[in-house]
Amino acid sequence: MISRLVEQSRRPDGLLGRVLLCTMGLAHRRLTAWGLEQVDLGADDTVLDVGCGGGGALDRLSQSVTDGHLHGLDLSRTALTKARRMTQADDATVRLTQGTVSTMPFPDERFDMVTAFQTHYHWPALDTDLAEIYRVLRQGGRLLIVGEKVKLQYHLEDYETTTATADLLDAVGFSESETVDHPEWLCVIGVR
Repeated sequence: MISRLVEQSRRPDGLLGRVLLCTMGLAHRRLTAWGLEQVDLGADDTVLDVGCGGGGALDRLSQSVTDGHLHGLDLSRTALTKARRMTQADDATVRLTQGTVSTMPFPDERFDMVTAFQTHYHWPALDTDLAEIYRVLRQGGRLLIVGEKVKLQYHLEDYETTTATADLLDAVGFSESETVDHPEWLCVIGVR
């Protein structure tokens, strides 16, 4: 049963997936708000949310990125359907794409910021997936990774600290990395 829930959190599908998307959306609100407080967003930024799920982070991002472009990427068609409703997405304001972080269908240096809330522990290969994010970030662009400590301890033992993840960003080529610690959450910010 646990493995089924883990898989559903990675790629929500069917009735259980829809229920889980609602639950995760509510559960991640505070974490998302705290994570976004750690970075400055420009009104005209172009931002990608990797593993956008039901669109909660995109909805929150739309409050700051009022003249820019928001993109959501997720494996799950079910998640993208919910995200489309949550954000009232149309191609002019929010673009939603089904796909994987490992091979993103975006050109080089496309985004000012890439965000990942509660998703990087599901990525197939953290080092190469971070390199793919690096590819789509503009020079000076930022990566924001935010996750719950308890989930990182369960899914990513080697990267359960901000220092370990920041070291990995450095190895991938990010010019700067900053870590922010919270009693419940971890945040890593990388600059290309």
